Amino acid sequence: MARGRKSTTAAEEVKEEVKEEIKEEPKKVEKPVKEDDEVAELKRQLAEMKELLKQATEAKQAPVIQMTQQESERVHFLFEAEVADDNIFIVGENGRYGRITGKTGSFYVPKNDLSSVMDGAFQSMMENRWIIVVSGLTDEEREAFGVDYKEGEYLDKKAFAKMVDLGDEMLEIYPKLCKGHKEMVAKRFYEAYRNGNPKVTRELVTKLNTLSKEAGNARGDFINIIEEMNAADAQ
Repeated sequence: MARGRKSTTAAEEVKEEVKEEIKEEPKKVEKPVKEDDEVAELKRQLAEMKELLKQATEAKQAPVIQMTQQESERVHFLFEAEVADDNIFIVGENGRYGRITGKTGSFYVPKNDLSSVMDGAFQSMMENRWIIVVSGLTDEEREAFGVDYKEGEYLDKKAFAKMVDLGDEMLEIYPKLCKGHKEMVAKRFYEAYRNGNPKVTRELVTKLNTLSKEAGNARGDFINIIEEMNAADAQ
């Protein structure tokens, strides 16, 4: 009887061991599933970090691009005036935007800083077409500043430099010019005549003087040259 109870006890112990093994088996199955979830979570977090880093980089670069665009918005001016060859025209405080020596030259001013150069003298030169806006302003801005030029209203850089050499071509250019540039032509022709330039002929000057006559200027802008020619012929 003692042996029977002992055998029964051994069988029960075996069953208990089997039960324990069965209970532990699910833990082995869950382990790889848990690892897969952790990997997926890490990948998701890494993707979020990359996106945040990309956005931060783009945010830092944006102001640089914007500044470059603002700096590129400049207004191109052309200075043309019948002044001495050693005259110096200073643009901006302490020549910040340029120094022009002589009768003509170009300079550029940032559009957002125009107010710093447009004092009374500057605006007067714009009105008299000593300063020409070549580019950089919209049609509305040109109208506001009074620089919405008509065709042929001012001499381009080439014509300004060689106005006396143009000869009879000046007869076509002159009538369209604004008052300021007509005065420049008359002054340049007078200086050329005094310097003995043979291209300043009586025929050309007489025609130009006729074109220059208007209300309040019955004698014309070239009358000084004609009178000096007459005086020279009378000697």
